[in-house]
Amino acid sequence: MPKSHGKIIWVGEHACVYGRPAIVSSIPLTIEDENLPRGVGLGYSSAYLLSVFRKCGGDPAKELEFVNAIERELNSHFSGVDSFMCLNDGVYKWKDGASKELPEIFFPYFIVNTGCEESTKEMTDMVAASGRDGLFDAIGVASDTFQEGLLAADIGMIESAIRDADSALRELGVVDSVASALIDQLSSLGLSCKITGAGGIKCGSGCVLGVGVLPDDIKSDLDVVYEFIPS
Repeated sequence: MPKSHGKIIWVGEHACVYGRPAIVSSIPLTIEDENLPRGVGLGYSSAYLLSVFRKCGGDPAKELEFVNAIERELNSHFSGVDSFMCLNDGVYKWKDGASKELPEIFFPYFIVNTGCEESTKEMTDMVAASGRDGLFDAIGVASDTFQEGLLAADIGMIESAIRDADSALRELGVVDSVASALIDQLSSLGLSCKITGAGGIKCGSGCVLGVGVLPDDIKSDLDVVYEFIPS
């Protein structure tokens, strides 16, 4: 039986609910291996629902329909990207419920947990009430830049997209002081970082995603969830 894995949003949080593109990829952290952390922006809920459906002998042809139905019931501001990604490996552009496969990630990256995020519903409700369409546009432009960087294997464009998305997410109000301080610290070391997922403002913002290699001398002070080093 295939495993139910997590995902990361490179660029596009919140904006993808409102028709802007997101760039997402799967990660090899799974419900079955018990190494996919819960409630930190890595797609745990969709992966968990998928694993339950499979354990109950659900029809494989109805997996996406099942996960989508439950996720939509839990959160009216629903993009469908988590449901799609728990079923698919690789890197994708996601927009308005449609996916386009993109080249694999060619650069090193890491994921660090800053503490639990608020529920996705709480954060998407807050963002919906903010009326910040201009910020959604900025995040959508950053998604396009990230896609161009992937297609051209241009790390400078990738890093620029990450920094632009981080600025927009902070202005949107979904990045708390703990995550902001960590992103600033890592940025001072030349690492481009942002939160991944819905974020949070009370007890952490979930996971921070960064481009590059974490220096060994700071790893012991961080909750490193995953690191990818290309071969």
